[in-house]
Amino acid sequence: MKERLVVFSGAGFSKALGLPLTSELWELGLVCTEEALKYGFEPDEIKKCAPFKESVRRGDKDVETLLNDWERHIEKNELHEETDSALASGRSYRDQYVTNLAMHLENLTLKGKAHPMAIQFARWIKSTVDRYDLSFITTNYDRCVEYILNSTGLTFAYMGKDAHVSIRKLHGSVNWMKFNGQVVREDRWKPVKIGELDGTGIFDFQLHDPAWFAAQLPPAIIPPTLNKRYEGVFQSQFEDAGKLIRNADRVMFVGYSFPPADKKLGEFLQGAIADSSCKNFFCVNDNPDAQKRAAEITTNRQLTQICQRWTTDHFLRFSS
Repeated sequence: MKERLVVFSGAGFSKALGLPLTSELWELGLVCTEEALKYGFEPDEIKKCAPFKESVRRGDKDVETLLNDWERHIEKNELHEETDSALASGRSYRDQYVTNLAMHLENLTLKGKAHPMAIQFARWIKSTVDRYDLSFITTNYDRCVEYILNSTGLTFAYMGKDAHVSIRKLHGSVNWMKFNGQVVREDRWKPVKIGELDGTGIFDFQLHDPAWFAAQLPPAIIPPTLNKRYEGVFQSQFEDAGKLIRNADRVMFVGYSFPPADKKLGEFLQGAIADSSCKNFFCVNDNPDAQKRAAEITTNRQLTQICQRWTTDHFLRFSS
């Protein structure tokens, strides 16, 4: 029987492949391209929205805080009949911002497919699945892991285990879309349904054309500190991730900062690790504060820490 190896990745994992850290996403969501304008992106109007203005006033350019504040602003406004439209509540501008951010992440991910580290990591995956039952858990919205897996010819699944590798995305993904009922694309291709949220389906659109993606379809992603949104498909992703950690033989945290603001996830990890029979935990992160928080969360567990940006050598060492 194969040992079970779980890789838990954060923004630092994707950073090594050319993508921005979470702290750099605030500005990225405002970057306006001809492609974005074609699909009605209005950056000047977005900057006028109350949550955005408040973010600027505080000098707090944190995209997760911004999205949390924006969600609360929308919910408050939509309680009143006079502001029940998507435009009046700020929802339409929030959707524009999130869609534009996702477009940039998707484009950067496509460029990162040819990154030397992505190629090396693909080789590691290819050699590892013969010896391990490999799974990924991530808080990232991007599809770096998915594209790397595609390059190896291995299949992956966001739910169940009908694939070579399981992926659980705790905060959603740029290619997850929310629709009422089953949907069919113009070319008659039917997307895969991942789960439900607020009574509507969440589908994996397996995007091939970022421009098509921008056509007024915001992705199903959630800011990590808005605890009450961990329901439906996101709750099932958390439950599956907990099972993977509890049943793992080895757990490797890569580029994950264990952010103190994300109390829900911190409590989740602490509980899953406490209940786990896993004896081998490994953390690679060049942030000393993140390493300190990792030690606190994995109390009384054997934890190997390396204060560096990850390389494939770290994966080779942990899986040897």
